Amino acid sequence: MLRDVRDWLSRFNLSEHLQSFVDNEIDLDAARDLNEQDLREMGLAMGPRKKLLRAIAALNGDAATTAPEAEGALQPVVRQPALEAAGERREVTVLFADICGYTKLTGQMDAEAVHAMLTAYFEAADSIVESFGGSVDKHIGDCVMAVFGAPVSHGNDPERAVRAAAAIHGAMQSVSQQVGLDIEVHIGVASGQVVASGVGVNESYTVTGESVNLASRLTDHAGPSQTLLSDRVMQAVEASCQVEDLGFRSLKGLADPVHAYKVLSLVNAESRSRSRPFVGRQAELQQVGSVLTTTADTATGHVIYLRGEAGIGKTRVTEEIEALAGKLGFAVHRALVLDFGAGKDQDAIRSLVRSLLSVTTASSQQDFQAAVDSAVEAGIVDPDQIVFLNDLLALPQPAELRSLYSAMDNVRRNQGKCETVASMVSRISETCKLVLIVEDVHWAEKIVLDHLAELTRVISESPAVLVMTSRLEGDPISDSWRGMTGSTPIVSIDLRPLRQADAIALAAEFFDATDNFARSCVERADGNPLFLEQLLRGAEATAEDAVPGSIQSIVQARVDDLAPNDKLAIQAAAILGQRFMPEALQNLIEDPTYTAQRLIDRHLIRPDGNAFLFAHALVRDAVYNSLLTSSRTRLHERAADWYEDRDPALSAQHLDRAGNPRAAAAYLRAARGQEETLHYESAVELCTRGLELVSKPDETCDLNRALADALLNTRETERAIATFRAAAEIAPDGERRARSLSGLAAALRIADRHMPAFEALDEAEQLAAEVGLTAELAYIHYLRGNLCFPLGRIEECMAEHSQSLRLAQQIQSPRAEAMAQSGLADAYYLRGHMQTASERFKACVALCRQHGFGQIEVSNRHMIGWSRIHLMEFREALEDGKASDALAMEVRNNRSAMLSKMLVGIMQCQLGDLTSAEQSLRDADEIAQSMGSSNIQAQGLRQLAMVYKRLGDQTRAEHYADLALAAIRQVGMTFIGPTVLAACAMVSDDPQQRCAFLDEAEAILESGCVAHNHLWFAEIAIDLALDRQDWPTALRYADQLERQTAAQPLAWSNFMARRARALAAAGSGRMDPSTRTELQVLKQQAEDCGLASPLPALIKALDG
Repeated sequence: MLRDVRDWLSRFNLSEHLQSFVDNEIDLDAARDLNEQDLREMGLAMGPRKKLLRAIAALNGDAATTAPEAEGALQPVVRQPALEAAGERREVTVLFADICGYTKLTGQMDAEAVHAMLTAYFEAADSIVESFGGSVDKHIGDCVMAVFGAPVSHGNDPERAVRAAAAIHGAMQSVSQQVGLDIEVHIGVASGQVVASGVGVNESYTVTGESVNLASRLTDHAGPSQTLLSDRVMQAVEASCQVEDLGFRSLKGLADPVHAYKVLSLVNAESRSRSRPFVGRQAELQQVGSVLTTTADTATGHVIYLRGEAGIGKTRVTEEIEALAGKLGFAVHRALVLDFGAGKDQDAIRSLVRSLLSVTTASSQQDFQAAVDSAVEAGIVDPDQIVFLNDLLALPQPAELRSLYSAMDNVRRNQGKCETVASMVSRISETCKLVLIVEDVHWAEKIVLDHLAELTRVISESPAVLVMTSRLEGDPISDSWRGMTGSTPIVSIDLRPLRQADAIALAAEFFDATDNFARSCVERADGNPLFLEQLLRGAEATAEDAVPGSIQSIVQARVDDLAPNDKLAIQAAAILGQRFMPEALQNLIEDPTYTAQRLIDRHLIRPDGNAFLFAHALVRDAVYNSLLTSSRTRLHERAADWYEDRDPALSAQHLDRAGNPRAAAAYLRAARGQEETLHYESAVELCTRGLELVSKPDETCDLNRALADALLNTRETERAIATFRAAAEIAPDGERRARSLSGLAAALRIADRHMPAFEALDEAEQLAAEVGLTAELAYIHYLRGNLCFPLGRIEECMAEHSQSLRLAQQIQSPRAEAMAQSGLADAYYLRGHMQTASERFKACVALCRQHGFGQIEVSNRHMIGWSRIHLMEFREALEDGKASDALAMEVRNNRSAMLSKMLVGIMQCQLGDLTSAEQSLRDADEIAQSMGSSNIQAQGLRQLAMVYKRLGDQTRAEHYADLALAAIRQVGMTFIGPTVLAACAMVSDDPQQRCAFLDEAEAILESGCVAHNHLWFAEIAIDLALDRQDWPTALRYADQLERQTAAQPLAWSNFMARRARALAAAGSGRMDPSTRTELQVLKQQAEDCGLASPLPALIKALDG
């Protein structure tokens, strides 16, 4: 009994635990039934427990070792029963790992420190060896000798050894930190035949042979952090790593020189998938080669569009394109569009961006930030594109950019991201030819297709090729999409079924092509390479002669052939989607140690960075469709729970597929999260799906309201109105109805439907007051004040915004306070209290800057300048206008840009820069025309008329005055009518027409209009009267101006009235000392402010 246990433990290097088995009277038969809890009760630490569990599993004939989660690790292995001690010849790969400079390193260390260092080193190296399916043969001093292929062979032992070597090098940084020393290793790896047996007194299992000596000598020859390979290892792993050929080297102890190779890097997992057979498609590849060659020779871009039915070989062709492009010096970047399970920030465009910047989903936030910094430093992106790149990389926006980004509307944000990605591709291609591969665009959403259209347009003048694949059914590349792509050539290639000769050639990769079964497979597959490959791979694993009738049946047969834990894993993986993360899979199968190497070995899945991909979407579909509904439900619900906080959108989708009634609420939560991150298109999709599932009135109301909020931000105002109405109609309580009605009023206001908006707010206010919704009441009063503003209902506007401000301060809401300050500023401006308006606008902007309310800031920044005009702060107003224009243009806020440019033009006119004023006003008019904003357009047109009048261009002056008047008559005269009529009078040469314009303007002023008209009209009318030496009329207008501003005197109005009186006195022959003094004071004041237009008349009066 004792000897059996000792032999068993020794085979797994666990002899030190023999006494525990003796103390607990455990023989070999009892050992078969030990579990984790039993070993814990035996007093064993976690590490030995894990090793013993694997040994017990091997004893029982089926155990899986585990591999690290690191990218590129070859993961699960299957242990078979241990070999008998008699010995056998085996093909193995031997690895030696030795600490560099060990003697020198330990020369000044005491024995305890050396022991601690070696312990840390051996623990790290040994665990890595075991995780890659190897076994530690022995420790020799500071050297680890490991064997891959004995006692168990895995078929890819050389690759396992090379990847284990890379992992050991990578682990040395952690070991160095642990022991406080700089530790590096050098490694040699050799393959060959050995004799494997139990030797020595204890019959310990080991291997002997030439390859052991060769691996040891290669280690001696390797430098620090280097791995050297023998020729046989190199032949086995050629597709898995990049190496430097060191030629033939003479090694101590070996008679003949040895061909050695130094490992440079491991090839990524995607490249390894090309080991799958490839046949036919020569004409298609020749066409692709021609496109690549032309692109390289002419530095002009192309699009290759591969289409074909599912399983026809599109992905396999892209792999060949990647290989061909690599040989021609192209850098290749891949992305995949998924129909389910993509996960947060995992869409195809973001995948491309990460690849272009050489980061992965596994990279840290610091790595992402470093990539952004490097991209800016290298000129790949401009500084003003950082805000868009941050979004694409899911990096948090710093405070100064967060406000800017929130100020943009949704269209601008999406446009900016499209332009940023396209710019990156264009600039990177200046130094490196590019191939971008995007698979399965038949599943692409509109925003992804927009990105691809912009990429297509931009690469026309770049050495870059965009490769897209799509199924024939659901082909999204329409004529309208092509119309967005400019002149870039698009080469469409439709993949047809394989010719019989090519299909037979594919079959020959697996069986004798003359074999009847192989020919039956060829016939059954009907030219579909995926179906054929699955048939042939399935036949490799079974002795059955029958040919399955479909992908579903062949995949099912291959799944049935898996071990129970692997079968459970592939089924759980199908639940997660075509691409899935290892940790999500481990959660579903409740096995944190599970890895998927056997699924990879069976070509059911393949590595994809730090995740896995099914070999094909059809394989995933076949596995998924084989699951019982009860199993699907249970696994989807478990996945939903795991994703709940990690990715709310995926959690909702899993609940949806489980038919769980919680799905609707989950979609609502996910949509709100997308709105918070300004991803409104995603929010629309999530809400729409939630509404298809919802049954409860409260959830229906909330989903409709969330959908309407998102629709407003995607500029779908009419849909938003209808959706808010639906939310209000189904609202089960007063709170929800109140919120729905206030949202409806906001949407109606945007659509200029004022009366229905007032009605909605009246009911919303009553309901909100009944249930105590103070924040909602503040918003309701703010909206009502905004509705009053364009209608000239000044007292109501003031009262509503004052109430909104009081409530906002009561609940201490900075956003609500900023909105109320903005509304109050508008109201004071409407009343003509420009000093107070300026103070309110400044308070609003200050709050916005403090809290990052960019959208509110950009809408109010220019109004500081407009109100400063009346304070005679003209230079400051000009700078306000320029700063506001720069901000508005950056975030593409057309209304603010239009008003800012108009402000700049008016100030340039006042300060005498007529040429610049003309250009600024023309720019403002161009935006106004595109927006159809007649009121504001008329303001700019009337100023242009006055500019041309001062330039002496009477024809243009009259033309723009007529345009301004026509525009204002279409929408009503109360907003800017009297000012436009005054400008028409100014430019007219017809005395009767001039009087008619002025009479109409004064009638409107008398009946009521926006207060700024009194100020603008008086300025123009006074100048007009003075020009015509109509002194009484000039004095009358001056009196009117003073009466209008009596409640809050304004510097500019005061100046204009005083100037009118002084010039009227001088013109009437009353040039007394006081009049002269007043004229001199006014002249100095105008000069101090930089005013140009009032000066000539003052100077003339003083000189006369």
